Amino acid sequence: MESLYEAWERYKDLLRKCPHHGLPVWMQVQTFYNGLLPNTQAMVDAASGGAINNKTLEEAYDLIKVMASNNYMKASDRSFPRKSVGVHEVDGFTALSAQLASIQKQLGSLNVNAINSPTLICTNLVLNWEKCHFMVPDGIVLGHRISANGIGVDRAKIEVIEKLPPPTSVKTI
Repeated sequence: MESLYEAWERYKDLLRKCPHHGLPVWMQVQTFYNGLLPNTQAMVDAASGGAINNKTLEEAYDLIKVMASNNYMKASDRSFPRKSVGVHEVDGFTALSAQLASIQKQLGSLNVNAINSPTLICTNLVLNWEKCHFMVPDGIVLGHRISANGIGVDRAKIEVIEKLPPPTSVKTI
């Protein structure tokens, strides 16, 4: 449950994110008040001496501002984070580690039978090794040879370019 101070600060942050909103102050106060939880609305009404609608615009705005700042200064049980039963907060590294462990477990449970042909059969999955570009020792991508030694220029492409005749005009470049 959000305190009056938290709601007020969140609302002001939203207004600051859109400085050219063009909302008149009365509409800002009304929108904020209507967005409050019923018990918080009752608290604001009680502090205003009946209903906030009976106040002038300046009085209503000042009242909410003062109540929000007073609410900030008071410690309450709402200001301490509560943990939901059955919900565990996990940081990104822990979540990624758990996913990796799950993938490794699934890969370890696969029953792979290699056959002496270029095709590997794994339950219903058929993989043609001649068309597969994964797990190869090296390869050529965009004219560069990529291998465990790093990225290098494909020598065959250089030789083809060297054999081209020199340009004779701007159009042939």
